[in-house]
Amino acid sequence: DHTQDVFYREQSFVEQVQAAAADPACAPIVYIDAYMPATDLAALLRRADALVLPYRGEGFACPVLEAMACGTPVVVPNFGACLDYCDATTGVLVPTREVRLPLGRSLRTNSLGFEEVVERVHFCETPADQLAAALRAIVHMPAPARAALGQAAAARAREWTWTASADAIARGVHELCRHPR
Repeated sequence: DHTQDVFYREQSFVEQVQAAAADPACAPIVYIDAYMPATDLAALLRRADALVLPYRGEGFACPVLEAMACGTPVVVPNFGACLDYCDATTGVLVPTREVRLPLGRSLRTNSLGFEEVVERVHFCETPADQLAAALRAIVHMPAPARAALGQAAAARAREWTWTASADAIARGVHELCRHPR
C-alpha cells in the first residue's frame, strides 16, 4: 500500500485489510505500507506464488511486468495495458466486464495536482466470483505447472524491452492514424 502517497492517500483500504488479517478463517496476510527498495521488492515477488492485480484501469501495469521478470505468475484482468505483454501462457487472465461511462468533468489526475477535463472513462469490473476462481486455479495448480508459468512469464518479460514497448506504441499510433475511431 502507499497510504502516505499524495495520490492514493484517500483510497487506502487499511481497515479492510486489517479486518481480513484478524479473521481466523482467512489465509495469513502480511500488510506492507511502505515503498520498498527495488531489491527487496524483487525478493518479495520471487517468493510469491503469484502477483494478483485486479485493476480497474492501468496505463502500463508495470508491477505485472516486474513480477513476470521475477518468474512469478500473474493473475490479472483480461483487459487493458497488460495484454500487450501478458497472455494465458504467462499468467491467469480473469474475465471482466468492460465499462464505458460519460463523465464530462474536471478531475485532479495526478499527485502534482494538475487537473484535466475527462469526457468519458473506460475501465473494467472484475467479478468477485471470477477473481476467486482464478485464485483457486493458481493455488491448486501443481507446482511444476506454476513454475512453468513463471518461466514463461520471465521469458516474455525479457523480450519486453523499452524498444519493444516503443515499437508497440508506434504500431498502435500508426494503426490509429490509419483507422481513426
